[in-house]
Amino acid sequence: MNHSIQRVEKSVEQMERHTTITKTEQLQLMQAVLELADRIKLIETHVKMINK
Repeated sequence: MNHSIQRVEKSVEQMERHTTITKTEQLQLMQAVLELADRIKLIETHVKMINK
């Protein structure tokens, strides 16, 4: 899970270097990444509960 988040963060950093985006767009991207991370954690929790 942490590895996936790190890859996404790295991709966002690379995109920042190669594209011109506004600060607002950058903040929206980071918010989306955080929301996805929360959803992944929730899914992992459900999977762990099912597998018990």
